[in-house]
Amino acid sequence: MATVGPADLASQAERAVEKADYDLAATLYLQAWQLGKSQTSLVYQAARALHLGGQHDRAEAQYTRFLAHPGRDEVLTARATQHLAEIRSVRAADKALLAEHLGRSARPVEAAATWRAAWQLAPQRIGYLLRAARAQRQCPEFARAIWDYVDFLSKSPVGAERSEAEAELAELRLQLDPLRSYPALPGAPSATVREDLREIRARK
Repeated sequence: MATVGPADLASQAERAVEKADYDLAATLYLQAWQLGKSQTSLVYQAARALHLGGQHDRAEAQYTRFLAHPGRDEVLTARATQHLAEIRSVRAADKALLAEHLGRSARPVEAAATWRAAWQLAPQRIGYLLRAARAQRQCPEFARAIWDYVDFLSKSPVGAERSEAEAELAELRLQLDPLRSYPALPGAPSATVREDLREIRARK
């Protein structure tokens, strides 16, 4: 009985892709990789098959596995990074929709946590952090919102959204403890929250 090697399994996987049997293709690519683990491109091919088949969670796991291997192909590395970002961007958008729903349903604790999860999937969308802060302000533990505001401000460029966040943070600090001293807000030299608030309002 002939031994089936990595090349044979990879060929079978390619035929499965041609027939749009992506689940079988991924299984065969991974079986081929198990037989010849130096061929990390097989992991990428498995991830791509799962991605084409709409199995985003499994595809994400295999893209991540591929990117963890040393000595991987540079071209495939760039593609895997791009595809992984695409998957996470879609997941982030889904979480953002869920967070919107939770907010409208008067479930601010869950909404804030979901906004944070959305940002972790798509860190370039820093506005998600501001949405988390605003949701957290509606929670019993609203002081947690301070850290979300600070996190947003540490990443946000100058603009109207940043100015709004600075003002909201100053008001929140005033609400918590009007006499307490805090580190100055980014771009503001003041030392106490009352001074912070005056400084921000003066800039409007």
